[in-house]
Amino acid sequence: MSDSTQLENTQKALTAIDKVCSHCPLCSPDCPVAVAKRAMESLYYDLQTLCEEQK
Repeated sequence: MSDSTQLENTQKALTAIDKVCSHCPLCSPDCPVAVAKRAMESLYYDLQTLCEEQK
């Protein structure tokens, strides 16, 4: 799977996570949705960095 495909899939996952999120006024760090969002955002950043380095 190419890096750009992984980047697109990660973006789709972030969009799906955002749809699941209740957007509470105060987000708990223990919330499973918040944990998943942080993990996907970290992965997305890493993939973006990798794609930029390969250019």
